[in-house]
This record gives sequence, C-alpha cells and structure tokens, in this order.
Amino acid sequence: MSDPDDRASTSTSSALPELRVGSVLDPVTLEALDDVRRRQLEIASRLYSGREESAEAILQHGDEDQDERIHPRFLELRTIVGPDGAPRYDAWLYMVDSGSIFAAGTLDVVAEVIQFGLETDDEALEQALDPLLGKLPTSKQEVAPQGSTTQSAGKTKVVAKTAGKKKVVSKTATTKKTAANKE
Repeated sequence: MSDPDDRASTSTSSALPELRVGSVLDPVTLEALDDVRRRQLEIASRLYSGREESAEAILQHGDEDQDERIHPRFLELRTIVGPDGAPRYDAWLYMVDSGSIFAAGTLDVVAEVIQFGLETDDEALEQALDPLLGKLPTSKQEVAPQGSTTQSAGKTKVVAKTAGKKKVVSKTATTKKTAANKE
C-alpha cells in the first residue's frame, strides 16, 4: 500500500512517480477551457512573454504577431495522469521549446520547459515528467512507455526520452547494394 505522500506531487523522495499522458488538447480553443485552464494559459503567457494577456487574446494571435508571444498554432495542453488515471499535472507546451507545468486544476507552477530543458526543484518529478513532454507518437492518445518497442514499416524503434535531449532511435540494419555485393 502506498503512502499518499509518495504520489507525484512535488515530493523530494527518490521514488519516481508513475505518470503518463492521459489526454492532449490540440488545437486549444477557448470553448474547451474552463476558468482555471484559462488562467493557467494567461500565467504561462506571462512567464513566457512578460506580458499580461487574456486567454482570448492569446488564442487570437496570428503568424504576423511579434515574437516572444505564444501562438495558438504552437500550443497544446497535455493532461498528465497517475496510475489511477486521475489528473496530476496540466502541461502547457508552446512555441516548440517551452512550457509551463501546473499541479492539475490549480494555478501552482511546479515546473517549466525552457529551450527544451525541464526546470524544477524536484528531481524525482523532473525524471518522471521529462519523457512525457517531448514529441508524441503519431497517435496523440497513445503513448508507449519508455523503453518499449514499436514496429513500423519493417523497422524497430525504441521509444526514448525526447524533452531536452535528442531522440534516441535504434533501427534494424539494412544492407545497401554496392559494386562489391553485385559481383
């Protein structure tokens, strides 16, 4: 039986919280956001750009708008859940290399993604969240556990950590025909 303090909050214990991506909201629309998530988006925007903007204004940005602002085209919300399926974190990822992670349903920022690197004071949380914040497989609803393998077009890929690190992919060897092989 696990102690509630061992769950994936902001603990400093060495046990890694068991987390996975529960859902992904992409594209993000104003209608899909409750009041807390609208405020989270506004806080994320302030942390990123230093500007106070409403969620509505953020979601209306176009490609012609200035840099250093969140553009809706590069915005998604991942709900990170625990082993019981209950939301633990709301991860706002934006502008390819940045993000703000909140304790689920709150305005408490527990981590940030800055230029692909995950920043938090909680080492166990960092290790648990890091593999969940990189590029997702084609199907955004299913995320393979780290270290598992998937088959695609005759090649084997190893799913690895991607946030803040280069993606590690091993492929089966293929033989190329050379002049020496033809003879």
